[in-house]
Amino acid sequence: MPPSRRDRLPDWVLFDVEGTLLDGRDPLRWAESAAAAGLPSDPEAIAHFVEELEAAGDREEPPPGPEEFWRRVFERIAAAPVDPARIPPFLARLASPPPPARAFSDVAHALRELRRQRIRLAILATDEAGAVAARLHRAGLSDRFEFVEAAGAAPAADPGRFARAVARAESPPERLVYVGALPHRGVRAARAAGIPALWLNRRGTGLGGELPEIVSLRELPETLRAGVRLK
Repeated sequence: MPPSRRDRLPDWVLFDVEGTLLDGRDPLRWAESAAAAGLPSDPEAIAHFVEELEAAGDREEPPPGPEEFWRRVFERIAAAPVDPARIPPFLARLASPPPPARAFSDVAHALRELRRQRIRLAILATDEAGAVAARLHRAGLSDRFEFVEAAGAAPAADPGRFARAVARAESPPERLVYVGALPHRGVRAARAAGIPALWLNRRGTGLGGELPEIVSLRELPETLRAGVRLK
């Protein structure tokens, strides 16, 4: 007998945060902070290279830290080396006051529908735990999830976050579904840990069907009804 729609639904959905639930892109703020630090400050150029280098960094182990990431961004814009001493003041200006945390417009609908499907919700983030908790709190999402499991101080060196999430969920890994915007450090890593996973590809230009993907969280409830397989 084929499984029922209820049987195909997972017990839990585990969400990554940046690029999945929260939109951290703020080119005007980046440009203002860059100008104050004496760095290239064209907001369109910054946005372009941030997107390009985020995709490249997803394939790196370990991924670049904030100072290295932003040095690469500004050197791409300038097409020349930049003074690395200018990067820490840029980052300090970005962090104070903390940037606003904005949920994507499809988040509220998706979370509401998953609750109606009686699916439990949690966070399994690729970023550092303290930063994740602060961002969720500022976005007003802290109370939507039963637990937050995130990486340690060195996210790329913490594959154990997947095992910890499975243990906290108290469900077999195949009864969970991970949803994230990073195809390599997020989706592939979850699948390697035995957790079915969906790539939330908001740009809509994917990897040719290599990974199961959606382009909006509005697709998520129906995708889960259809079933998400590990293989």
